[in-house]
Amino acid sequence: AEKEVKLANHDNRELMPDYAFFDDEFRDCFKGNTFDYANKGYLTGNYQLANWAEKFFSNDRHQYINFVQCHDNMTCFDKIQLSCPDESHQRHIARQKLLIAAVLFARGISFISAGQEFCISKGNRENCYNASDEINNLTNYDKSKYQQVIDYTTALIGIKKEIILNDNSVCKNYDGLLLIKNNNYELIFNPKEEKCKYSFHDEKRVIFEKKKKTDYLVNNHFEID
Repeated sequence: AEKEVKLANHDNRELMPDYAFFDDEFRDCFKGNTFDYANKGYLTGNYQLANWAEKFFSNDRHQYINFVQCHDNMTCFDKIQLSCPDESHQRHIARQKLLIAAVLFARGISFISAGQEFCISKGNRENCYNASDEINNLTNYDKSKYQQVIDYTTALIGIKKEIILNDNSVCKNYDGLLLIKNNNYELIFNPKEEKCKYSFHDEKRVIFEKKKKTDYLVNNHFEID
C-alpha cells in the first residue's frame, strides 16, 4: 500500500509544533475574500462577520501568522478601495489602520508587509513579481503622504509590546463591535462610521485612541469613533 502523504499546512499543524502558517482565514475574515474584489470583510464593512472575528482574539493561535497583505495578490489598500468604492479616501485610510491593528493585536504572529504602514498601492494589480520598479518601489512621497498611518502603526507596536493577549483573553461581539478583555486591558474595535458609547461602572484609563498613545481617565462611559 502507498504511504499516506500529509501536506505541510495548518490543517496538519499538530505534526509540526515548531512551525507557523499564514492564515488565509484571518485575512478573508477581516479584509474580505482576496479573489473577490467587491467582497467585504469585518473591518471593511461586513459587520455581520463580527462573530467569526471573535475567535482570532481568544483562541490559541501560536501556530498562525496573522496578515492582510503579503508578497502576492493586490495590496491591502487597493483591496479596500475596490471593496468600498463609495467611501471617502479618509475612510479608506481609517480602515487600513483598523486592519493593521487587527494584525497586531489578534492572537498569533503578526506580519506587516513593507509599505502596508503607508497605504502602498500597486494600481490594483493582482501580482507584481514581474512588474517594473515603478510599480514595486517604496517612495518617500507615499511615506510622507501617509505619515499619520506610520505614526499610528509605530504607536500600536509600542503598545503591543506591553499587551500580549493570552489564555485569559475574552472577546465578545456587541452589535458589530468587538470588545476584547485581557487581564487589566480592554481593546475595542469599531469599524462602523458612527460613534458608539461604551458604558461601564467604574473608572478606566485610556492609553490609545484614534491616532496616538494617550493617558487619561474616564468615568462610566467612553465614546469610540
